[in-house]
Amino acid sequence: MGSEDRSLKAQESLIAAVVDEFIEQNAIKGKDGLDLVFWFNLITFDIIGSLAIGQDFGGVKSGTHHFWVLIVVRSLGLGALADCFKRSPWAAKCFLTLFPGLLKKLTQDTRRHEAYTLDLVKK
Repeated sequence: MGSEDRSLKAQESLIAAVVDEFIEQNAIKGKDGLDLVFWFNLITFDIIGSLAIGQDFGGVKSGTHHFWVLIVVRSLGLGALADCFKRSPWAAKCFLTLFPGLLKKLTQDTRRHEAYTLDLVKK
């Protein structure tokens, strides 16, 4: 068995714990259907948290996004919007005129994201 195989095998229990929790939550909350995009985001970030920082974000267990995950997910969508604005500066100007609070909210989210990420790295 190669070192890559051993590394993957060592991580299997972390991934399995999140998937098992999802199956339990599906049994409880899935009777009326599930928003799979929402739940796959929870699963993805819980697995990434387990693998990268040694703790999940508790999203699958709670059925809610951790504040940091919400910031990251929102910023992904806004990144696409920012790319569009680079191509059409007039659209950016109109957007910011119509939604002036958005830039302030983005700045606040960025600061929270940076502070939380630095706390994670220091641990």
